[in-house]
Order: sequence, then structure tokens, then C-alpha cells
Amino acid sequence: MSKIIPDSEVKPTHPEATGKMPRRPVKKKLAGAAAAGNGGQAAGAKRPVKKRPTGNQSDEQRPTARRPASKQPPQKSGSKPTQPHHSILDEIEEHHDRPKMTMMALVAIISAIAHGIVAIILALYMLPIPDADEVFGILSSTTNRSDEEELFEEIEMPEEEMMEEVEEVEEMNEEVVEIDEVIPEPEIAPVNINDLELSVPIEAPDDTGVGPTPDPTKTSQFGGRSSQASKMALLKAQGGNTESELAVTNGLKWLARVQQPDGGWDFIDAKYSGEYRTAATGMALMAFLGAGHTHEKGSYQTQVKRGIEFLGNNLKQDKDGFDLRGAGSGGHGMYCHAIANIALAEALAMSLDSLKPPKFTPEEQAKLLKLPEGERRALVARRKQKQETAKKIQALTMGVTNWSIRAQNPKGGGWQYSPRSGGDTSVTGWYVMALKSGLSAKLPVPKVSFQGATYFLNSVAANGGANYGYKDPGKQIRSTTTAVGLLCRMYMGWNKDNPALRNGVMYLSKLGPSTKGRNMYYNYYATQVLHHWGGDEWKKWNEVMRDHLTTTQTAEGYWNSGGGGHGAKEGGKLYETTLAIMTLEVYYRHLPLYQKKSITTELP
Repeated sequence: MSKIIPDSEVKPTHPEATGKMPRRPVKKKLAGAAAAGNGGQAAGAKRPVKKRPTGNQSDEQRPTARRPASKQPPQKSGSKPTQPHHSILDEIEEHHDRPKMTMMALVAIISAIAHGIVAIILALYMLPIPDADEVFGILSSTTNRSDEEELFEEIEMPEEEMMEEVEEVEEMNEEVVEIDEVIPEPEIAPVNINDLELSVPIEAPDDTGVGPTPDPTKTSQFGGRSSQASKMALLKAQGGNTESELAVTNGLKWLARVQQPDGGWDFIDAKYSGEYRTAATGMALMAFLGAGHTHEKGSYQTQVKRGIEFLGNNLKQDKDGFDLRGAGSGGHGMYCHAIANIALAEALAMSLDSLKPPKFTPEEQAKLLKLPEGERRALVARRKQKQETAKKIQALTMGVTNWSIRAQNPKGGGWQYSPRSGGDTSVTGWYVMALKSGLSAKLPVPKVSFQGATYFLNSVAANGGANYGYKDPGKQIRSTTTAVGLLCRMYMGWNKDNPALRNGVMYLSKLGPSTKGRNMYYNYYATQVLHHWGGDEWKKWNEVMRDHLTTTQTAEGYWNSGGGGHGAKEGGKLYETTLAIMTLEVYYRHLPLYQKKSITTELP
């Protein structure tokens, strides 16, 4: 099997690619700081005495009298005074600090010039990832950030020697379907990463990623959860009902009740209780975000905000970015990072408008000027704080996403239990969704990341790409990894008329939801596949899956199969509850990939 990245493309030519990070420039205090406060005079220096003009001086020699700053030039009679063209923020400042405007303007000009020079110099180099200290207090910090925001550039994965794999954790415990005849392992001939056999031509929606050409009427895959009206329209159109939405509501109430004092969540009453808390927190956040609740809007703003703070306070910084694997005994840290990455990317994607400078329409400006002074200042401060918070979340998410990109195995294209090593379909599925969510958040994700993931899926595909194994095609069809592989194929560009995709969907449709073994991991992925597919297969699947979940929820609002299915024993009721909630949010959580025209007409 050939390498997915030619050697010529991955030789580290940049300081970051070699792991040798450039030093952050340190600003030195000006030696003359004390003198600056005295008009630039050295201590003890005598001031020059200005001579008063005498009558013998000519008009040219006499100093010109300065016009007082507060006086305006006389207006011609009958002419209307010219209105200044400044924003409402300037209006508010002038109401209170007009005497200071001249000095503030001078300082702003000097600062802008200095920062502009610094920005030009920094643009010539790839900047190091910001210190983790800058984002630990991600939302609670009230200090003002510098105008010099941290920049992140698209990163190419350096090809490195294969790291030694950590001790294998136990493989996925899932339903295995016996087949009558052995399917020979497909031959994986040496391929060009840009010309993969088992995938259709991939159209790039922009310069940063790959996938189906997006519908121009939609700006994000999260548009269905953006408002209550869109949620209800999609809920009705896609097969949800009052009972399913009530189950989501009760599940979220339970999650809010079990949030820990430090803002995170825990796999309570389970094998991994007290461990892998970044994964538990990420899954809880995904459930809230899936219903449209963010740190800016909804009924759980405080819970979401505190959850994001927890992730920001529990990362580790290394040369690759921000590491959220956390601590645990089972070797599942790579899962933790990817899940937390998805949650942060979704939170950022759902608050992109807040990154823009605060603006007011003419109508808003008129209303604002009528408000009392205190209310005006408070409103403007809230707008600015909202933008500041969004910038901090953007910096945090970019550092986490950078780490995900660099953790990909440069030789096999997948992800597994340690960075740049091994590859299995289960772990790879979470990272593919993390990077796709990053694209929705307008983060720079290189195409080679998805090309590598496609290369990996080819290596574990069976039956022409209709089914997927765990670490190889295998001789038995695995239901869960087939669902994971098909969902990744959908998001990375397979069209609905692809024969392999159709065959895979028909396999899942015939198998149906897992209601006896209650494998929620399989149900979570397969439900998304069938939802995107649509048609009779989705209607049949949805009726069984929806009614099963609404009738098995406990009175307290959680789900617990007692240890059945992949991950249930390790993650317990929080793990199963978050997966069940997101499965019931499927109607609006992600817009269906292959039903754009019909769904658009349903949205208000």
C-alpha cells in the first residue's frame, strides 16, 4: 500500500512542522516611560523659556493664535450644519468624554499604526498557537484582549515515523452478523490520494474542505436548530412528534441537574466515573447545542457557558495545539478529544455572527440615544462582551482543531488510540465529524485531512464500500462500523446514486434499530444515515427508533440499558442519555444532505 502523502509534499519546511516553535516576541518597557509622563523631559531638565512677542516682530514672526478646540468654524447664514459621520459608539462616548476625544484619537492612530506593522510582520510567518493561559478562563475573564488577535493558518500534516502503538483496548462489543460465504478482502492497490477507487469525484464547497456542494439557501448544516420555528417545521416534516420532543426536553433537564460544580459532566455510576470527563462534557454540550441551546440563547445558557469553560480549563498545550484527551485508564483519550472538538466547533458555528463588530441599525441608533445614559452604556458593553466571548471560543476551538488535524496517521489516514498511529473506523468517525464541524465554523481545515480519511475508509471497506470493518474489512459484517463508515462517506461527498451507498443503506434498513441489545452507539450513527437518506427506509426506521426511545426513558429523564451495547457499561446513563437525546434531535440537529429542496420549502 502506498503512502497517502508523497514524501515531497510533507517534508517539514516550516518551524512548526519540525516542532521548533518560534519564540513569541516580548514587548519591552520603554526606558523613557517616566520621562514620557513629564512631557518627554528628562528628570531635572530645565524647561526652555518662551519669549513673548514684541511690537518689533512682523506678522510672520509672531506666533499664530490657536483656535480653541471647543469652538466650531462659523456657519454661513442659511446653511444647514453638516452632520458628522460617526457611529453610535462615538455618539455615546462624546456625550461623556468629549474633552478627551482629541487625545484618544491620537492614541488610537498611533496604536493602529503600531499594530498594523506588527500584523504585517507576523503575517509572513506561521504564528505559534496561543498560550493555553490565554483561554483557560475562556468566558469568565473580563480583561480586555489586545488588538493583536492570535492567527491560525492551514496546517499540513508532517509525515513522521510511525509512533509505537499503545496497548490495544478491547475491541468494539457490538452485534456481528454472520454471512453465508466469506467475502474476500478487497485488494487495495497502490492509489493516488486524489484518485481513489471507491469514492466518487468530490466537489469542494470552498477552498478549505471537501464534501457535497452546499445549497446556497443554507449557510450551515446547523440551520435547522437556529430557531424554534425552523425546529418545529423540521420536526413535523421529518417524522418527529410531541412525545419525541418531550423526551428531549426531559432529557436536557436531567443533564442540567447532574452538571458538576466545576461546570463539567461525569460518567456517573459507570466504569469510567471520574475519568474521561472531557468526553462526558462534550457529549452533554452536544445534546444542548443539538436543540439550539447555546451560551448566547436558549434556556440553558449558563449550563453551556460553564461547560465550555470547563473544557478551556482542562486542556493541555503542546506543539500541536490544545489537547483535550484528559486522564483515564482505558486508553480512550482520543475519543475524548474528538468529542470535545465537535462540541466546541458547534458552539462556535452557532455564534459566528457575534464575531462581527457590534453594529446598530439607524432605527436602533435612534432608540439607543433615547435611553438613559446607564442603559445605553450597558447595552453597548453587552454587545462588545458578546464579540469578545466569541473570539475566545474561536481561539480555543482552533487550537483544539489543530491538534485533531495533526493527530491523524500520516501513513494510513485514520485515527486511533494515540496521535499519528494506527487507525480504526470508530475513532476515525468522531474525527471526521469534528473536522466537518470545524468547516461549518469557518475554520481552516486542509483537504488532505479528508483525503486521508477517505484513504483509510477504502482500506477497511467490504462489498465495494457498502460495509466497513473495524481495522480491516474482516470476514464478518459489523453493523456499527458500517453505520460509521457510511455516515463519513455521506459527509465527504458520496452522492445518493452511489451503488455502494445504496447497498449499505439497504443493509442497515433491513437490520433495523437495536432495540433488544439496545446498542445506542449503533443507533446514533445508523439513525443519521437513514435520516440523510430519507424515503420509505427512513420512515420505517424512524417509527421504530422514535417510539422505542420515547417509551424506554425513565421518569427522571435519563436512559439506562443496564450495560447493553457498545460503551454502555463504561459510560453509563450519561453516555446513553446523551446519545438518545441526539438521536431524537435528528429531525433538526443536522439538515438532511439529500433532501434540500423539499426541506427548504418547509422552513419559514
